[in-house]
Amino acid sequence: MFTSGSTGRPKAILSSHRNLVSTLVGQPYLPTGPDQIHLQCSPVSWDAFSLEFWGGLLHGGTVVLQPGQKPEPALVTELARRHGVTTLLLSATLFNYLTDEHPEAFDTVTTAFTVGEAASPAHVHKLQRLRPGIEVVNGYGPAEVMIFATTHTVEPGEHPHTAIPIGTPSSTRAVTSSIPT
Repeated sequence: MFTSGSTGRPKAILSSHRNLVSTLVGQPYLPTGPDQIHLQCSPVSWDAFSLEFWGGLLHGGTVVLQPGQKPEPALVTELARRHGVTTLLLSATLFNYLTDEHPEAFDTVTTAFTVGEAASPAHVHKLQRLRPGIEVVNGYGPAEVMIFATTHTVEPGEHPHTAIPIGTPSSTRAVTSSIPT
């Protein structure tokens, strides 16, 4: 995997299979099951790809693959609407852009993640007003832990929050599994 971290320049990271398995199994933040449709729109080299791709498939859901190696907002919107996507994992920048310019991308979405950068209280509030009932999750974590170390589900409010917390630690990283590490 590669991450830009805080430098903006790609650097390689290494993470164990155990970290990936613990991200995908037994976590309350990820809606799973055969009724879930995830959109894979992250580059293959980004850790979020693992959650988008394996998060859906491992639990019997559907994964819609976006062609190419970078998310294209109009294509994300078209794929989400055409396939009835229920889960979107988006960088905060893309989350904000889609909320402003393509809110229809969230028409069928039940859970939207904003990750990778500080969540925008104004954009989260706007989306929650446009799509009542949508669950918005702020995810934070270095790529080395395989996507999230913490998550926070943002409760809707009458006004935007002053800040969106990064949340509480995800379930324990110690996974007992027959999946080889």
